Amino acid sequence: MSEIQLLRYRLKDGQRDRLYEWMDTVTSRRDEALATLQDETVYSEAAFLESRPDGEYVSFYMEAEALEAAAAAFEASTHDIDHQFKQLLSEVVAEEQPDEDIEPLYHLANPDRPS
Repeated sequence: MSEIQLLRYRLKDGQRDRLYEWMDTVTSRRDEALATLQDETVYSEAAFLESRPDGEYVSFYMEAEALEAAAAAFEASTHDIDHQFKQLLSEVVAEEQPDEDIEPLYHLANPDRPS
């Protein structure tokens, strides 16, 4: 059974465009981005941008074979795109974050989905 998580980060003011630029980077370097998922045993990943009264947020959904192993593989990654993503996050994510946990309630996956 796979594991899932949703992470949410409040952005520094004025960083929305940087995330749109990153979306273009991921799209244009799709093969490299998919290779990182394979190395991390991540089945799927998605990013969402959200505007709330207290600021803008980016959320990342991930489904992986094992989240802890996926995180370790990400930290040890030699892919340029992973290093660039880490740098981006360090630049756009606000230092102070809301104190909240996002608890998954359930996750269903169609057993007939293509791999």
